[in-house]
Amino acid sequence: MIIIDKNWKKLVIKDNLNVKQTLIKLNKLGSQILFVCSKNGKLSGTITDGDIRRGLINGFKLKNSIAKIFNKKPFFVFKNSNLEKFQKLINEYRIRKIPILDNQNTLIGAYSVEQKIEYKKIENEIIIMAGGRGQRLRPITQKIPKPMVKINGRPILEKLILNCKDAGYYNFNISVNYLKNIIKKYFQNGESLGVKINYIDEKSPLGTVGSVGLIKKRILKKKKPIIVINGDIIANFDLSEILYFHNKNKNLITIVSSNYDFQNPYGVIKTKARKLVSIKEKPIYSSEILAGIYVLDHNLVKLIPNKKVFDMTDLINLLLKKKFKIGNYKMEKYWHEIGNVNQYNDVIHYFS
Repeated sequence: MIIIDKNWKKLVIKDNLNVKQTLIKLNKLGSQILFVCSKNGKLSGTITDGDIRRGLINGFKLKNSIAKIFNKKPFFVFKNSNLEKFQKLINEYRIRKIPILDNQNTLIGAYSVEQKIEYKKIENEIIIMAGGRGQRLRPITQKIPKPMVKINGRPILEKLILNCKDAGYYNFNISVNYLKNIIKKYFQNGESLGVKINYIDEKSPLGTVGSVGLIKKRILKKKKPIIVINGDIIANFDLSEILYFHNKNKNLITIVSSNYDFQNPYGVIKTKARKLVSIKEKPIYSSEILAGIYVLDHNLVKLIPNKKVFDMTDLINLLLKKKFKIGNYKMEKYWHEIGNVNQYNDVIHYFS
């Protein structure tokens, strides 16, 4: 939980002030930073005494507007962000005050690093689907399961777990089948990573959500939304923000999506009456795709059949037919699937 500085409103200035007015404000408060906002309260940026000093050196006058001096890409957090994962960045850049925004980018507070950070653990269950055979990744997956393929020296599955842990989650269920003992031996009960790990043993493959039915009782008892994640993705996501979106919108299920660009390797032509109308060289087509991250209301596990193959798309189509509320959270940051050898090589190249 982020503790809001009681005096944060004193740090707010309008974006139409000049350099002299801003200096007076900084001097009066004894602060090193101010939050620059528009008339409607949206955060425009931040300005420090260092920004002003550099502006004066570069020829700015006291009567000039601060518009070309203040930082328009400041570091900020959302109300439900977990600050623990930003601690290294905060320390490295000596950030003292951090703007807190709501989902409309309106400034609603500020966090002071001098205050104690209260990290909240989130009890919701996370189920990672890690039982696939990874046929398209052969020969890489001949002796190891796909989620154990390494990126920069660390298994995909470990990266996923640590990403979720950074957002405050610690209850994990890993659904395993193919070469499951390799996964179990590596992670054991999760203690080495500071989390709790249980295993869902699929005697035979049950699809992309079927194995969740094997832990129905525990999910229904907790009465909390569950998060289901494919074990073959590399992505930058914040589950706290996704869960907040799910709860706020009262969705029965929230589907996380990402943009996927496909470039046609050929020149594409359009003709009419045997005459060329237009030509596009190797055009790029953009689609919105499933990112392999889902938040489900706990009652949805009742719809998952017992010990039968059942995919997430089966569940989604069932909900569409029933006209239940399905939400979409669009992920803007990087996302990669490790589905085949080419995709694996692309990810290695991306992170190198």
